Amino acid sequence: MIERAGVSTFGPTAVTLLGPELRVGDRAPDFDLLGTDGTPIRLETSAGRTRIVLSILSVDTNVCHAEMKEISRRVARMDGVEVVVVSTDLPFAMRRWREESGVENVTLASDHREASFGLAWGTLVKTNPVWDFLFVWSSYHMEHHYFPGVPCYNLAALHRELRPVFERHPMRRRTYTGLLYDWFVRNRTPHLNWH
Repeated sequence: MIERAGVSTFGPTAVTLLGPELRVGDRAPDFDLLGTDGTPIRLETSAGRTRIVLSILSVDTNVCHAEMKEISRRVARMDGVEVVVVSTDLPFAMRRWREESGVENVTLASDHREASFGLAWGTLVKTNPVWDFLFVWSSYHMEHHYFPGVPCYNLAALHRELRPVFERHPMRRRTYTGLLYDWFVRNRTPHLNWH
């Protein structure tokens, strides 16, 4: 695995990216992503058109939100151009963002399953194993996936705000511990059935 330390920042903090550095003239690597409706999206999906591929951290960050709105505005005047926006957000979080933002002329694609895009295109941010371990024991799994831009210390407050929504729709509370139990003990694939 190629690690490129300090080539990007998240705010003032330098981060390590996983995967190769692509250069002008390199052949674009293929990827296996999911659209907001769960349909597969691959590089060949938009063959024959000019493509702008935008890798973002999350649809729920202010910078990424503003960037996508501006690109959507500019690409509206261009014929034959497709914009593919890739993040590790879940497809339904991307769909929620689309509905709230009103942006319809970009293709939102989720890399949450295998990170095939991030690893092939060199945009996957290396995570911190300490935070990964601590966050697995969080009780706010669903909240994190619906609103990935909310910091972990605000997830309890978000849960309280969303409780009426969860009660109106028959959604049971999913914790990371429960997800791991279902996956390893009950042999249920995670992220497929939220009810």
